Amino acid sequence: TGAVLDRVKSERVKNSRIFGLVDGEVAAEFGEVARLISCPDLVFELSKCEGIIFLGAHELENVLIGESDFVDFAEVNVGLTELGSRQKEDIERHLSREAHRFFVAALIKYAWLHLYSLGLTNVTRDVGHFRSDRGLVAEIQEAKHRINQEFSDGGAEFRRQLKEIGGWAKRRMEYVKKSGGSARKEFVRLADGKGLLVRLQKRWKFWPGNYGLLLQRVYSSSFRTRFRDELLAITNA
Repeated sequence: TGAVLDRVKSERVKNSRIFGLVDGEVAAEFGEVARLISCPDLVFELSKCEGIIFLGAHELENVLIGESDFVDFAEVNVGLTELGSRQKEDIERHLSREAHRFFVAALIKYAWLHLYSLGLTNVTRDVGHFRSDRGLVAEIQEAKHRINQEFSDGGAEFRRQLKEIGGWAKRRMEYVKKSGGSARKEFVRLADGKGLLVRLQKRWKFWPGNYGLLLQRVYSSSFRTRFRDELLAITNA
């Protein structure tokens, strides 16, 4: 990400038609978590980041899961050892549960990045520990332990920031549901995508070689046209 930001900044001095595409989570590094959470589009811009286009999802893996009709994909492509439990309802419940797990992980990560943008910490922490087989409560407790260790105030400012970000997310979910949208789709959009994909992969026995199948499903969906049109609108191409 840093390389993309630096290159765009350097090359746009001579050519204003240069653009870079980065993950949505990068917006948190610029203090713009709310912009990502409330984003209704597939991509967006920030006035403070000239020439940078942000995904309207946490990262690319979120697009692979959210725009590929993952439930149908798993129902069709699950390994033979899982045939006995290959019920659409099982896949839907598992996806919803894991999306919520990594949505919590993402909110914690957003808080770290936001405080980093404010200069209140000089480090950012990953949330890879959420990929374990432990329960969500145990993962939250570990996150609290790391926060308490990092901040001299015992994490009071972190918790305040996390509560504010959580409020933004709650309002977004309420708006989506009132508008007839899917809360689960929003959880998938904002979750820690890499972690979510790893957990889904482990449960439904598909491997990195199958990522091409997910990408093909995304390419065959309406996402392709919508993504192209939004890029063209932003770049005035």
